[in-house]
Amino acid sequence: MSSGDNALENYQKAFEWNKKTHNEYSLGKTYHQIGVLFHKQKRWTAAIENYNKALKWNKKTHNEHLIKMTYYQLGVFFEEQQNWGNSLENYFIALLMSHKFSVQGAEKGIIAAIKKNAKEVSEEMLYEVFQRVFKDCSESDRDQLWKSIFSVE
Repeated sequence: MSSGDNALENYQKAFEWNKKTHNEYSLGKTYHQIGVLFHKQKRWTAAIENYNKALKWNKKTHNEHLIKMTYYQLGVFFEEQQNWGNSLENYFIALLMSHKFSVQGAEKGIIAAIKKNAKEVSEEMLYEVFQRVFKDCSESDRDQLWKSIFSVE
């Protein structure tokens, strides 16, 4: 039995225990971890299903950290699929959450991923995705975030 199989078996046990004990907070975390495991195994459909379930449960329990991490993982997932629009959208959402909830240290890695993906799309597409994700932010916050991402270093 591979370490991935052992991990999946352990996550499934944790999932069953969390369901039995009505531990909704841990259900979201377990779905996220299973998504990461399937992602590493390149089991794309199973990975995306578990990431989406993680988002559902983590939103229900207001687990902002895991919501942000799941959006980040979705960004990585879509980047590996060369689906640049979805990748950028998920990275932007993770960045928005980092900014909104002051997650220390998270923005630097997300910004690096956004810059890497931005090279693969038109400027118009990049700006359109950015505007869609940050539509509820004030104009000054949007400008500040745009500059923090694309300022000359």
